[in-house]
Amino acid sequence: MVEKTIAEFEGLIDSEIVILGLIRRDRKRLVFRAAETLQQGDIVIVEASHVDLEKLVSKGKLKLVGGVKVSQEELRSDEIGVLEAVVPPGSAVEG
Repeated sequence: MVEKTIAEFEGLIDSEIVILGLIRRDRKRLVFRAAETLQQGDIVIVEASHVDLEKLVSKGKLKLVGGVKVSQEELRSDEIGVLEAVVPPGSAVEG
């Protein structure tokens, strides 16, 4: 997957996966562009079902490191936080 973009990584399998973050040179990045190119040694933090994760690892010829669940607290940074909200029907942000 080296030299492939985040968008290409996301489209590797026909399933719903969510890229939560990227660790590059020991720096956690929570914001990145779909056109960002993956580099050797990058660690991509992915949310996926067990089956989809196995497909992703197999098809992308990836190495699974850790297999540890990442908490919302670990995904926070000075610039980004995790927020959960309920959007009622008819709201301006609905859809």
